[in-house]
Amino acid sequence: DVVSNAQMGGNYKPNLSASSVPMLVQKVYGLSVIVVQELKSYDDQNFLVEEVPGSSLPSDSQFASSHRYVLKILNAFDSRKPAVAEIQTEVILHAKRADIPTPDVIPTTNGNYQLLLSLPKSGFEDAEMEKYVVRLFVFMPDETLDQVALSHQLCYEVGWLAGKLDSVLQDFSKAENSVIASMSRGWNMSHIPELRGKLHIVRCPEQRRIIGEIIDKFETSVLSAQDKFSKGLIHSDFNECNILVSQNFSSVPVKPSEVCRELEHTTSVDNNDVGATEQNFCLDQMQKNVAAKFKCRILTSDNAHSLDTKPWHVSGIIDFGDTTFSLYIFEVAIAIVYIMLNKHGVPAMEAASFFLSGYLQHISLTDFEIKHLKLCVCARFAQSLVLGYFSITSDPGNEYTLTHAERVWPVLKYLWDMPDELAFVQLMEQVTSKL
Repeated sequence: DVVSNAQMGGNYKPNLSASSVPMLVQKVYGLSVIVVQELKSYDDQNFLVEEVPGSSLPSDSQFASSHRYVLKILNAFDSRKPAVAEIQTEVILHAKRADIPTPDVIPTTNGNYQLLLSLPKSGFEDAEMEKYVVRLFVFMPDETLDQVALSHQLCYEVGWLAGKLDSVLQDFSKAENSVIASMSRGWNMSHIPELRGKLHIVRCPEQRRIIGEIIDKFETSVLSAQDKFSKGLIHSDFNECNILVSQNFSSVPVKPSEVCRELEHTTSVDNNDVGATEQNFCLDQMQKNVAAKFKCRILTSDNAHSLDTKPWHVSGIIDFGDTTFSLYIFEVAIAIVYIMLNKHGVPAMEAASFFLSGYLQHISLTDFEIKHLKLCVCARFAQSLVLGYFSITSDPGNEYTLTHAERVWPVLKYLWDMPDELAFVQLMEQVTSKL
């Protein structure tokens, strides 16, 4: 989440010093490690650590061959509900047992998968203490999806894995557990109507108008009719930084070649044509630059091809921190938003269609649900744009947020202007299974 600290109303992000990490890992897990680097995170604190030569987990441990790990310290706000974190950990273990490729959770020396520890808030040992949930994961060294060019097969594989995971979690979510119902964070799409209170942060009148229209229609057509949509436990954050890819391993079967053909030719769009007009409406210079910079390059393939000779395949999924019980169409919409924003490789609507084709191999969606997919994707885009601008206001130097915001508006405008029937036809183009 890019703005959840702001939404929480305070700074709850852990601030443990790197020098304190080896002692913590030794005490809790019995491992001697060095810190390789601190990994990017917006709410939590993550450290990549490596075993010191001669140190390892007990030889009878199933993880004895692992040498690199990620120490994850959950933010103080979410650590106040350790039962939710515990359910998330159980979800990971459940997915792992069903052969979903996700990092193993390392138990403590006492056999627990997580601990609630009191740690200094400011990084100094004599600082005020705060309680944080701590977990250790086996490090998966694969690349993240945002670092590679998309292909039709890759889009299909992302959808296939998302559908497979949601299918696997159906068994888990059948268990009676009141905690599951409370697993909701600020980015949950059910909170989209609350964006009205933040629309003032959007300085462009056209953007405000369209976002307002989307919120109204989403609330009326989807949120007020949730009994018409299928629900289940979903990952809820299938974004390009949480999807792992590899050239040596695939967790997903290959889509039939006659369907998953790569286009030999694509139509280019002049980057100076699309998105230029909204500059005239922007009152805030920062948002003006953001709207103008990226244009609409991702609406068509820019003919960017990877120099790699071997194709990339989906190899894993990480970060279950947003897991929630919600509509399956939301899982699809969230993932489609991120693959649509890929800067090269596959045009946006093609990417969405191949993803949907993969997802439907495991989770069935009705015609009614898919006809509302365009609206749900637009609603997620709107949520991302508003919360992104909100975050930029408090943290103008946040490179991730700036980059994300500049990519969102052109695609949102393009999709919102597209007739609903045309959007449905294009989304269904690669779907081969009968609904």
